[in-house]
Amino acid sequence: MYLTAAVAQKVDETSISPNKYKSGSQSERIQKAINEAKKSTRKVVIPKYDAVTKKSVWLIDQAILLPGDFELELNNCTIKLSDKCRDNFIRSANAGLAIKDIAPTKNIKIIGKGNVLLEG
Repeated sequence: MYLTAAVAQKVDETSISPNKYKSGSQSERIQKAINEAKKSTRKVVIPKYDAVTKKSVWLIDQAILLPGDFELELNNCTIKLSDKCRDNFIRSANAGLAIKDIAPTKNIKIIGKGNVLLEG
């Protein structure tokens, strides 16, 4: 006789993960999570494993743009710039080529937990 138990998974409602999005490049999915979190949790966690690509390296081809009053947690992850990327890993969302009026931003937190590797 086999018994199975239902295990309740704890849902983290304080942050958003790019794993929530099933379409788009890894860069696009990270930015989608940030754009959604701007309206709600104000926090994104990039985990070690990309559940969509089934890889443990997040390959980005553009900078991760962070708004003010925001937290980005890098959790045991590796983020690598793609060969076509000519940008930083991370920058504030208030500056760029198309932005003429640069508004000040504040309270941007980038937190690394565990072993985090940024590979250029």
